Amino acid sequence: MFMIRPPEPELEDNAESMPLFLSYGAPFQGPRHKTPRLNTEGYAMEHAKILVVEDEPNIGTHIRKCLERSGFEVCRVVPTGSEALAAAAELRPDLILMDIMLPGGMDGVETASKMRFALDIPVIFLTGSRDEETLQRAQQAEPIGYLLKPFDPTTLQATIASSLHQYRAATERAHKSLWFAEEQFRAMFERSALGMFRTSQDGKLLNANQALARILGYDSAADLLARVSDVAEEVYEDPEVRRLLLRRLLREGAVHNFEARARRRDGSLIWISVNGQLIRDPEGGYRFCEGMIQDITEQKQIQLERDRMELMLRQAQKLESIGQLAAGIAHEINTPTQYVGDNIRFFKDAYADLRNVLEVYGDLLDHCKKGAPPTELVCHVDAEVAAADLDYLGLEIPKAITQTLEGVERIATIVRAMKEFSHPGTKEKITADIHKAIESTLIVCRNEYKYVAEAITDFDPAMPLVPCYPGDFNQVIMNLIVNAAHAIADELKGRVNARGKIAIRTRCERDWAEIRISDTGTGIPEPIRGRVFDPFFTTKEVGKGTGQGLAICHAVVVKKHGGTIAFDTEVGKGTTFIIRLPLSGGDRESEAA
Repeated sequence: MFMIRPPEPELEDNAESMPLFLSYGAPFQGPRHKTPRLNTEGYAMEHAKILVVEDEPNIGTHIRKCLERSGFEVCRVVPTGSEALAAAAELRPDLILMDIMLPGGMDGVETASKMRFALDIPVIFLTGSRDEETLQRAQQAEPIGYLLKPFDPTTLQATIASSLHQYRAATERAHKSLWFAEEQFRAMFERSALGMFRTSQDGKLLNANQALARILGYDSAADLLARVSDVAEEVYEDPEVRRLLLRRLLREGAVHNFEARARRRDGSLIWISVNGQLIRDPEGGYRFCEGMIQDITEQKQIQLERDRMELMLRQAQKLESIGQLAAGIAHEINTPTQYVGDNIRFFKDAYADLRNVLEVYGDLLDHCKKGAPPTELVCHVDAEVAAADLDYLGLEIPKAITQTLEGVERIATIVRAMKEFSHPGTKEKITADIHKAIESTLIVCRNEYKYVAEAITDFDPAMPLVPCYPGDFNQVIMNLIVNAAHAIADELKGRVNARGKIAIRTRCERDWAEIRISDTGTGIPEPIRGRVFDPFFTTKEVGKGTGQGLAICHAVVVKKHGGTIAFDTEVGKGTTFIIRLPLSGGDRESEAA
């Protein structure tokens, strides 16, 4: 960069008499007013084309003469910025000498900035101003030098020669660096274990490496390029993925990461991970899309197997819970079964009595048809009616029928609740009535809490259907109810006929379904509050707990449903677990994690 500090002598037409005013950055040293002999050997500037932008005609003519005497070619002299842009685009000069102050609404700084961005032509500013603010503003255009007016031919020649030499040397270094970077990228591109590609903005495959060819089942990158033209049509098996790729990546220009099923050359399907990005030109237009593809089939299979094992483990834990509750469930079923059986035996005895009455009434009817019945038969009928006690049967049989129907319905309710609770569930979320799910769970584990606590429900009538995995949701509710029952039993230990409360309340809170399960149990001691959701952590005695209940609750609510689970507790007063599930559904391995 050149900086000028000249005195201000009169501008003379005789170029040979113009003084030297170059300060720092010059390619030579010497007294300020003593012109040294300039050796231009090695600059190789004899045929450099120079565009001069100067609004003063006499100065423009003077500069042209100076340059032509020094062996440079002046391709044109123009007075305004707009003409300078047009001439530079047409003539492609090696250098531009440009006055900072130009007429026409576009000064030299703005003109040079546009020229450097669009054409990358070096600029030397000419100015008669010594204002520091003007020179600082001029730096925005990144000129390769400055010349303050007036100047002599030697200064002009030396500045141009030195600037062009430095510019070309820097350009050559940049080209070498670019070449080296391109060679490094090419080596990385070819040797990468990741499949790499480049496409046009309409999806046509322009380049690919050997790894991508191997992933897609081709012998070489050349074979892949020869046989596959449209990546989206040939590779992505799912039409929705192809649409998404073109819309989000090519049209919106977003960096896009996704997993998809891809078709290999032999027709087999694999899982791939794609990372793509749209590359733009300096003006902001699309140029091409490039990215990486990785074969994740093996990882995907491991993930699917892990998901399957996790599902089996959760189902096994659910069945284990039912096994632990089996005695209570059997008792719940046994009670209605017992009075159903008693009523059926009552029906049997009543039917025998009624049949005897019906038989003697039949005999009586036959004799009445033939004439007056014998006195002995009438007495026998009276005796059978008295023995059957028809008034009693008329009162008790309807009651027994009602009780029997209630017992059958109770058994059916318990069996239905067990079926709903123990169902393996679905692979995808479905919208479900969580109130019905909670009620079913209360039925299944009723024998765990009915001797120590009363269960109270307070359901929000405005609660919509909630996107969830119903089987897993039931498991969470059951674990929390059983834990609440155990905590209440510990709190009531030694107190005869005392009972606690388990309260289940639901509320619709904006985009969340909130479930609160409160108990009047012992509460959670402060030292262990941070560990209650840890796997295998339990404070229960051996054989009464595995430490998996709350860990499964946390995994199901947070990771699988994208929700939250927390608790409020006070020692000696009880605990409230707060579950929040997103009404929008969330994603598996949640956004909330």
